[in-house]
Amino acid sequence: MDKEKPASPITLTASWAAADLKLYSGCYSLKLLSIHDHVASFQVTGWPHLFFIGDLQLARGPASVGLTPGDFNLFKTLLKQNSTGKIEDSRVIINSPEATMIIDRRGGEEKSFTPVSCFNENKRELVNVLNYYENSLKQPVLTTPSAVLLDRPGGEDFYRKAIADNFPAIIKALINQNKQELIKYCRNICGMGHGLTPTGDDLIHAAFVVANLSGRKGREFMSSLRPEVEVLSAQTGLFGRHMIEIGRQGLTPEPFLKYLEALSRGFKASEIINDMTSIGSTTGFDLAIGMTVTAKECISYGLKLDK
Repeated sequence: MDKEKPASPITLTASWAAADLKLYSGCYSLKLLSIHDHVASFQVTGWPHLFFIGDLQLARGPASVGLTPGDFNLFKTLLKQNSTGKIEDSRVIINSPEATMIIDRRGGEEKSFTPVSCFNENKRELVNVLNYYENSLKQPVLTTPSAVLLDRPGGEDFYRKAIADNFPAIIKALINQNKQELIKYCRNICGMGHGLTPTGDDLIHAAFVVANLSGRKGREFMSSLRPEVEVLSAQTGLFGRHMIEIGRQGLTPEPFLKYLEALSRGFKASEIINDMTSIGSTTGFDLAIGMTVTAKECISYGLKLDK
């Protein structure tokens, strides 16, 4: 006999919620994409990026809500592959064959994933701390082709050449705020690589986040790119598209938020590197390398990085 669905919805309270979710008002339908040990991903109608629900072991990031381990285990147990639902104001409603679940975002900590600290205005000190993190990223063995940006071996030659030929040009186009050149070179690496978020998409995210730190004009330029980025990201998968779009908005997961804040304070710590590089198989290295190289190039050009 089939298990009956509980008559009353199960209500869960978020431990934390991303502040950027407040950008969306009204009601949006969603559908489940995937379930993993610590996170579930959803596609939301009308959103240019994905939505995530995770537990406290998940590295916190934009467009996400967190639950306690106990609540997430319950949530994950009841969640099924055909689950759908909606997001309306402060609530997330998930319908599965097992139960209707309501997650209240109001009870949790509101977490911003926009870097807020100013970069250190002492150029010499900032370059010094960037060099520290760059040297820390030069592991004896790197498995990602973005290692080419550090003059280190790693990854397939085809991908290494594409990155070497296009990523410096992406940074230059961002500095010069040249949309046509930017999209041309981004197109050459968008969707390039392995995994849910390919290396090319992670590098584009990294460059976009740093570009948002170049003052009011930088943020205005990145904001104006939404139509072009929407077309660009159509050539990659949903998770890569998510990373490119949140990067355009100047949002980044917590380990990389902490990295940018460490740069602003001149703070050197091995745990910053460990937290970044523990993300995914190569994503952590790709994002950290991309942010470091972009920041160094912007400073070399004389661009003031601040918020």
